[in-house]
Amino acid sequence: MLKDALLAAALTLRAWHGDTETPEERSDRLTIIAEAIADASAEATCTPPRADDCLPVWFGERRELAFLLLTQAQFETHLARHVHEGRCRVTRGECDGGRAVSLWQLHAGPQLSRERWQSLIGSEREPTQRAAYEAAKALGRARNHCGTTRGAIALYATGKSCKWEPAEERAAFARRLSERF
Repeated sequence: MLKDALLAAALTLRAWHGDTETPEERSDRLTIIAEAIADASAEATCTPPRADDCLPVWFGERRELAFLLLTQAQFETHLARHVHEGRCRVTRGECDGGRAVSLWQLHAGPQLSRERWQSLIGSEREPTQRAAYEAAKALGRARNHCGTTRGAIALYATGKSCKWEPAEERAAFARRLSERF
């Protein structure tokens, strides 16, 4: 089951150095993240077959997207609890100075209304799933524009280019996680 694979992978990732969660608390929070990613990737790919009016936002495999979402969250925020809870330390430059929310560091803008953006804040199941789905949509748009997963990662990270040297590292990391779990 994809959720179990995502959780197993997430549990191997190094916790953010400032997190003070007990192992049980971290496992519970990572379970929410794994479930949210599994559901968001199903919705984004219309898998299992959804209603006839389902329009996929990611045209690749669900598993690929799911592990890419986990990778993006890890690279963007190290799955830090305080970021997940919406408590960014803006004075330290976190969350792009307060312009980004969620583990996926999403910004409000033409593709994400301010109202929807604000609904992504929080470590509970619903905001986490909404945030994962918005990240999937952003990655899907970027992949459609750039033509590759590496290009999608680059455009997601930079907002302006399909080329960004660290994108290959993230793409390889996502592939390794997917293959391992």
